[in-house]
Amino acid sequence: MKTKYTTPIQRDILIIYTFILLAVGGVAWWAWNHPNSKLDSQQSVSSKIENLPITIPQKLKAKAKADSSPLPQVSSRVIPTRVEKLTPKVNTAIAQLEPQAYWLQTEGENIHLVARKVVVKQGVSKKIALTEALSNILATPQGSELTTTIPRGTKLLNLEVNKNEVHVNLSKDFTEGGGSTSMIYRVAQVLYTASSLDNNVKVYLLVEGKLIDENNPLGGEGVILTEPLTRSQFAEDFSVS
Repeated sequence: MKTKYTTPIQRDILIIYTFILLAVGGVAWWAWNHPNSKLDSQQSVSSKIENLPITIPQKLKAKAKADSSPLPQVSSRVIPTRVEKLTPKVNTAIAQLEPQAYWLQTEGENIHLVARKVVVKQGVSKKIALTEALSNILATPQGSELTTTIPRGTKLLNLEVNKNEVHVNLSKDFTEGGGSTSMIYRVAQVLYTASSLDNNVKVYLLVEGKLIDENNPLGGEGVILTEPLTRSQFAEDFSVS
């Protein structure tokens, strides 16, 4: 029969296993009797973390302060838009002047002024147009039904046309022959022809550069004219039509 014995090393190992078993058993028993202790511990740690004071570095504070400053105001700038100015089109067509030459027509004892159109080139000035018309009445009338009291040989020495005035300068032949009626109607022929482009224009009648007026009557009959001559005033003074 063999004798059973235990060596010192085996005894030590056995003691260690015994302590381990006791420790594991104790922990198991404690965990069984305190199931909420781990949860309470975790909640306690979480609460402590939440209550810890947070220290923000100065650099982050300065940056946060800079970021929280109000945004700079941006001035609204109105960008002008270029608007093309529309220029209305102007009718540049040249007006055709239509001067008239005034002749005389007799019906019994009555004398009437009769207008005849004078054709001039397009684009000519008023002076040229009126020169053509006045030269027309200084010539022999066309047609047996028309006549004139302007003496033959009368010449147009000069013509000045201003904005509201026409100055007619005739040769001294204009004052020769005829009575007062002849004088009145020869003046009427010149006046109405010179104002054929504008019925309201003022006409100044001169003979050899001298104005025919109160101080210088026309012809031997001494017909006195009130200068400047106008159609309305002349018709009223001498009853011509």
